[in-house]
Amino acid sequence: MENQTEASAHPRWHLWLAIALVCGTVIPLLIVTPSDSLERAGLVCSAVCHRYAGHTIEFAGRLLPLCARCTGTFLGSLLGIIGQVVLLGRRRASSFPSTGIIAALIGFSLLWAFDGLNSMLDLRSGVSLYAPRNELRLVTGALHGLTMSSLILPLFNFALLEDPPDERAIRGWRDLGVLVLLNAGLVALVLSDWPPLLYPLALLSAAGVLTMLTLINSVLVMMVA
Repeated sequence: MENQTEASAHPRWHLWLAIALVCGTVIPLLIVTPSDSLERAGLVCSAVCHRYAGHTIEFAGRLLPLCARCTGTFLGSLLGIIGQVVLLGRRRASSFPSTGIIAALIGFSLLWAFDGLNSMLDLRSGVSLYAPRNELRLVTGALHGLTMSSLILPLFNFALLEDPPDERAIRGWRDLGVLVLLNAGLVALVLSDWPPLLYPLALLSAAGVLTMLTLINSVLVMMVA
């Protein structure tokens, strides 16, 4: 009992490792990137996105820092994490959803992949099954982002928590419906072209990139350790 009390009184080393990974990623970026928020967000996002002009949504007269597909993916994954942790209260969940929900999530990602393939064919050869549109890129990206967040959160908790509960982050179809509605609201905001949302969307895009990279890298480091 005394050993357990003593152990719980000290910070767990893996939590400090996660904090160190976040600080080691964010602080250098804040130091070396430009002072303008949009330029800073664009530089962060350029690590994962090509940002072709024709594939990027113009918002309030400026291009967003991620292309339409990546905007949906990283904002959708960030919103998925927030939705599971805050709205659904699954902060420590460490189990994957049921087989049926995983199948639905895989379907979301297949839609994303199919739309991406169609877009690539149009870009490379001018031949496509349907005309690519940024709205479709955004929607399929948001669905794929939801899939990513639904898988990475349980992996992250399983890897870093000392005694994670056997709890699913998405317990049923109602939970999945709530997260899909959140992503639908996200898509509506990105397509609204409302000028006051320009900087929040740009900064949240960069936050989505940093969050997903940090979570994935933390899991990889813990697996190696």
